[in-house]
Amino acid sequence: MSINYPVVLYTNKYIRGMVKNENSLFVASGVSIDTGYFDNGVIIDSNCNRYEVLAVKKVPFYKFSFLRALKLYFINWGFIGTTKELSWADITLSAPQRCKLNDIKKELLNVLLSHPKWYSHYQQETEVSIKEYFKEAKTIEELINNISIYP
Repeated sequence: MSINYPVVLYTNKYIRGMVKNENSLFVASGVSIDTGYFDNGVIIDSNCNRYEVLAVKKVPFYKFSFLRALKLYFINWGFIGTTKELSWADITLSAPQRCKLNDIKKELLNVLLSHPKWYSHYQQETEVSIKEYFKEAKTIEELINNISIYP
């Protein structure tokens, strides 16, 4: 199975866009993985393929070769910080489901609008402006690269 980057990952806790490679997607703190960071997750890639996260297993970096572990630490140094345990999320995904751009727009918009607290702290964002942004997005890459919500 080949995921085409960039991707957007969403769960019932957040929407994370602009994920540019597997290192950014599958590396997280061990605590985050243990507490459900990927639970009920959906990944939509830049070819409009939709994957559901079926299972997640935490793999500590020490299980990798020294060079691979070192590379993962340095790539993710600024993202995670120095005090958290980094782990690789070994994710089992569903088979890809090919979607149309308009269907993905509707899906992501519904996820976002079903959580008003996610965007309420952005004073300039209203439900109308968010709907307009989704309507105007011309490509899946534009949508992926401009959406990220961490409540």
